[in-house]
Amino acid sequence: MSPVIPLADPLPQPAPPVLLWALLQLTFLLHLVAMNLVLGGSLLALHWRFSRRKEGASERAALLAFFAKALPVAVAATVTLGVAPLLFVQVLYGRLFFTSSILMAWFWLAVVPLVVLAYSGAYLLALRAEDTGSRARAVASLVALLFGAVAFLQAQNATRALRPDTFLEAYRADRHGLTLNLGDPTIWPRYLHLVLGAVAVAALGTAVYGALRRAEDPPLAAWAIRRGTTVFAAATAANAFVGMLFLLSQPRPVLIRLVGGDTRAMTLLALGILLGMAAAGLSLVALGARNAARATWGQVGLLAPTLVVMVLLRDQLRQIALHDAGFENSASVATQWGPLAVFGVLLVAAGAAIVWMTRALARGPRTASLVLLLVVAGLASGCRHEAPAGAARHPLKGKVVEVDVASRRVTIAHDDVPGFMPAMTMPFVVLEKDAALLQGMAPGDEITATLVVPDSRYWLEDLVVVRRGAPDVNAKPAARSREPQAGDVLPDVALVDQDGRPLRLADYRGKALGLTFVFTRCPMPDFCPLLMRNFAAAEETLTRDAASTPRTHLLTVSFDTTYDTPDVLRAFGRPFQKTTPPFTHWTLAAGREESIRALGGALELDYVEENRTFTHNLRTAVLDREGRLRRLFRGNDWKPEELVAELRAAAGI
Repeated sequence: MSPVIPLADPLPQPAPPVLLWALLQLTFLLHLVAMNLVLGGSLLALHWRFSRRKEGASERAALLAFFAKALPVAVAATVTLGVAPLLFVQVLYGRLFFTSSILMAWFWLAVVPLVVLAYSGAYLLALRAEDTGSRARAVASLVALLFGAVAFLQAQNATRALRPDTFLEAYRADRHGLTLNLGDPTIWPRYLHLVLGAVAVAALGTAVYGALRRAEDPPLAAWAIRRGTTVFAAATAANAFVGMLFLLSQPRPVLIRLVGGDTRAMTLLALGILLGMAAAGLSLVALGARNAARATWGQVGLLAPTLVVMVLLRDQLRQIALHDAGFENSASVATQWGPLAVFGVLLVAAGAAIVWMTRALARGPRTASLVLLLVVAGLASGCRHEAPAGAARHPLKGKVVEVDVASRRVTIAHDDVPGFMPAMTMPFVVLEKDAALLQGMAPGDEITATLVVPDSRYWLEDLVVVRRGAPDVNAKPAARSREPQAGDVLPDVALVDQDGRPLRLADYRGKALGLTFVFTRCPMPDFCPLLMRNFAAAEETLTRDAASTPRTHLLTVSFDTTYDTPDVLRAFGRPFQKTTPPFTHWTLAAGREESIRALGGALELDYVEENRTFTHNLRTAVLDREGRLRRLFRGNDWKPEELVAELRAAAGI
């Protein structure tokens, strides 16, 4: 035993060393994939945020929105999957790992707050996924920097642990836990190799995302596959060069064993080089392939064994270095099969859950919601009118503005709902079993209730009148001199579409037009998001019909004239589009305040800005080929098929 290596723990190991070794390689591989997606994805997203290329701008914005929403999930997976390999490292190499951690104690302790801070930044980006402005770029820069710093500290600790001969010298030089291994010739090639590998994996992940989205959004899929494949090829080629530098930076005894003195190490090194070159070559071929999605899966098929070989080669490098340093594992073993079996079951379950979440995220919110609803339906055992256990519940207080017993709807001017939405006036529904609660309720009554939001729906439960009162006349819509009538011609106001091009309602003469109003930051799933989903379903039906496509059009107008710029509208509307290219049959538009007021006012649209959000009602109109009002849908009770039927009738189909 080397005098610089701490004595072995007298406790026996909980499993045979070969089993612990195998579990370390497996769990580290899983952690490595997640970590690469986080670090490489952060760097790629940062690059795309600062890109000013007009080509593919909308696809880039859509991909950035996905990255922003997926990053917190990837961070959680990385941290969770990092626990097991960390424990196995401590069991097998704890004497070395603990010592190297003590030598850089303050830096190592800083890993936790750095990860927490980066995680918080990831959530900030997720909450404003469509934001591509300077603030989002600043937060994304900080997140990427923090994850890069954490990876550097991890590389520092791993490098020091391989050199127990430097422990005593490093401790004598600094006994305050502030020692970094910057003088080690392997640290910088090792770190650069890690970063380039992360970028390559994240880039291929981008291409896989495109392959999974090719049915829902072909333009986005094509862009993601091409950009991901291009970056993967470049990063893999660059990493081959950096890998050689890393190899040559090894101590001479280790280098000799790697290239000529150890058959296993030589085999792994040769396999790693061949697989890396094959992956880079296939990616170049994939750029010109007709079936880009199939080529992407081919690259994944090569990357998977490449990562396995790299993990084994990394371990072989450690074994050689520690063998030369005189390190030996404890010979005492007392196998604990029960905990190991439980660990195996939980590992498989966790892996399955992560695969499901990854696929759900990649396929978009519709797929994730469908799977979630199927799970909830199975667990609910037929209880159709109860909220699932995971439904969000928020206490609500306010004053009744209007009651509609027949539709089980009550309009309430409510206070702030902490953590969910600011004070506003809006309608709510109650479930059929609670309909009797609305009997005797009148405008002006003060109420308390529980707002239940399980998914894309919401309703009130536990509705109680706490005080009778007079109606709040200020909360009612202003009286109108004339209601909209069939045959009305709407004001032909000037608007601007999602690409910044001017348009007017008159541009759609000769077509039946479906018209609705939203704002992109609407927090209520049954308001603007529901209208967008309904329009998406209607567009999908209309564009499948060769007769309907050229004779109908959809138009969504934002009344948030300050925030909803053309770029914001394009990023917001892109995931809902069903045509290739997008926005050919369904346009999003904005305009000046007076224009939106004139157009919306003709359809009884009410909206008031309050606390950086809007209190508003819902209006959806169908115009005939002469631009005259044919049908006005009030509220959100209408179905996509009703809109489709009205549009076809208005178009004379």
